[in-house]
Amino acid sequence: MTVFFISIAAGIGAITRLAIMDLSHLSKLIQHITFPVSTFFINITGTLLIAIAIHHLGQSNLEQILAVGFLGGFTTFSTLTNEMIQLWRSHRYPTCIMYTVCTYLASSIAIYCGYFYL
Repeated sequence: MTVFFISIAAGIGAITRLAIMDLSHLSKLIQHITFPVSTFFINITGTLLIAIAIHHLGQSNLEQILAVGFLGGFTTFSTLTNEMIQLWRSHRYPTCIMYTVCTYLASSIAIYCGYFYL
């Protein structure tokens, strides 16, 4: 039964991500930013929330539904990878490297802060 709820939560997380990305015209409003701001924001926020959920909920069904399901669907490694490849193919190497490094560095900081401080 937990798998069912994880699946439902993942779908809701993905829909939430798409809704936020559709509403977020931040990258279009800020013309000088050259990397995908929406995906960056979604992944860092999701990573922080996953760390908080794991820390506070432990190995419970609720933790699985929230962290694996909803937040797993909310975050998007596949979009991150696709955007990195698109940046690389368009010969925007510095932007691709900056986007990749910033995403993984910020995610690591979010994990640390979420797990140990929030």
